[in-house]
Amino acid sequence: MSLGEAIAPFIGRVILAWYFLSEAYARAISWDGTVSLLALQDVPAPALLHFLALTVMVLGSFALLLGFRARLGALGLFAFVIASNVVMNDFWNIADVIERQSAFDAFARNLAVGGGLMMVMGLGPGRIALER
Repeated sequence: MSLGEAIAPFIGRVILAWYFLSEAYARAISWDGTVSLLALQDVPAPALLHFLALTVMVLGSFALLLGFRARLGALGLFAFVIASNVVMNDFWNIADVIERQSAFDAFARNLAVGGGLMMVMGLGPGRIALER
């Protein structure tokens, strides 16, 4: 196995973990604003679901970062990404063309992140991981 094949999965996991940890931090420090946004989207029990989302984001991120139970962490994050994407970026319900395109762009970006998580689920954490 080449150095690139050994280190690329590690770098990918670190980047994914950084993304979710930074988002979890941003959402945690703006707790009230995020809960209000969830309520505007008619999400039931927004405070509870926000807490659960932060928990999944943090635990999943550490699983990716450490390479320990990385497949399970990626699965949890993937489920979170898909569920939150459908609820928060429902571009198909937006009439304004510019707003719809903006929501679609966010939707597509989140799907790409989900694709990266699927790669971790399918291929595992790579050689540089605690699971090895």
